[in-house]
Amino acid sequence: MQEKIHSLEPLKALLVTVSDECTQQILELEEQERAEITTLKSERLYLLKLIDKMKEEKISLQTQVSKLRKSMAEEYLRYLNECDARKLLLADLSEMRSQQEDIMLHHVQANLRGVL
Repeated sequence: MQEKIHSLEPLKALLVTVSDECTQQILELEEQERAEITTLKSERLYLLKLIDKMKEEKISLQTQVSKLRKSMAEEYLRYLNECDARKLLLADLSEMRSQQEDIMLHHVQANLRGVL
């Protein structure tokens, strides 16, 4: 029996060595996983901050667009008012010219009557 135990000693040593190597590999893998988890957490935080920054930028851009739309609407109304005012002025000018022509025609007719 001693002989059999003695013959199994190298196997026991090999088993201990393989077990130690496996334990070491497991520890290394766990360390790699911890490092990867730390990296992923950092990346996640960076991406969350980036998302927040983009949301703020989106809100800012939406605010700018709203202001520009309002300004454009105001400018368009001003343009329409100016066009309407111009049309009214042109109509008034045309009316005044017509009146001036009528007055001149009456003067000419009166002068002609006075001559005849």
